[in-house]
Amino acid sequence: MKGIVKILLGILIALVSLLVVFVGIPLFLLNMKTTAPIEQYVEASETSFYTSFSQEL
Repeated sequence: MKGIVKILLGILIALVSLLVVFVGIPLFLLNMKTTAPIEQYVEASETSFYTSFSQEL
């Protein structure tokens, strides 16, 4: 009887762990508020990068 309880408890702990890893953590991460860093975008650096890149070709 004790062996069956240990096996069932082990299976239960494994299932709960897998459920937390594959369901809980992704739901938590998807629920976080994220914003794009628009204010960090500098168009001049992109232009200079592509200009120097095309000059190398």
